Amino acid sequence: MAGVFLGLGLGGFVDGILLHQILQWHHMISNLQPLTTISNIDLNML
Repeated sequence: MAGVFLGLGLGGFVDGILLHQILQWHHMISNLQPLTTISNIDLNML
């Protein structure tokens, strides 16, 4: 049971903190505009 909670916690950390906040990769899923300019990247992240 402890291994399940530890795995869920580490998975949440990698997804929420590392990928979204630090690397800001969450805009890759909502690719409405091409990622060629900073304004398009900001629009996709919005």
